[in-house]
Amino acid sequence: MFNLYTRPVKDLYHLIDGNMFFEGISDIEEGIEGFSIETGVAPKLEWYNKDAGDYVYVVMRRYGAPSAVDPTAGGIAIWKKDKLMNTPFDRIEIKDESIPHAYPSSHNDFVYMHVNYDIMPSKYMEVTSLSGGITYDPLNKMLRMRCGTLEACIATLALATQIGEGHISLNYAQANELFAQYIIGSQNPEQYIRLHDLLAYNLKHQSGSPTTLEGSWPPASE
Repeated sequence: MFNLYTRPVKDLYHLIDGNMFFEGISDIEEGIEGFSIETGVAPKLEWYNKDAGDYVYVVMRRYGAPSAVDPTAGGIAIWKKDKLMNTPFDRIEIKDESIPHAYPSSHNDFVYMHVNYDIMPSKYMEVTSLSGGITYDPLNKMLRMRCGTLEACIATLALATQIGEGHISLNYAQANELFAQYIIGSQNPEQYIRLHDLLAYNLKHQSGSPTTLEGSWPPASE
């Protein structure tokens, strides 16, 4: 049975209404040429990768029109923080790419999710070793996950911040296959809400200082 290995969701810090995830079409803004709700896809995207192009529409249904979009081949669609109100995310990007990713099952990656998170140097290797899709910029304290869906990004970031906060270790997560459990669990609407709330809680109560930029990273040789 799927288990978040954490406190019950009622004890966590909530940023969203449980129904918010399923709302959206009426909130889509006008004014970005080439985007249409009626067609079910984002037209006029001249992208190489249909899976990435189609997913732009999925994100539009949840968060409205992108803040910026490059419709040409190799382009990108970006949702900035002001488009992601009532979420713990700082930025979402869909890129015209389709990168093979074999775990926990075969899929392709094109969704990038960024969150403001201060990883302690002692936890850096554990957090970034969780998945090949995770990267971290220690200077602006931005943790990024690339995967094939928003749900998978949220699940991975939730688990990554659990490790970063010392609630569980990477060894424990790997031994108990928590990464696969979180990804699979995120496909269930109720578990998705729990994962979203867990990520929001860990970001709000993180042990680091995400808004303080020191301009250096201790493990580096600067």
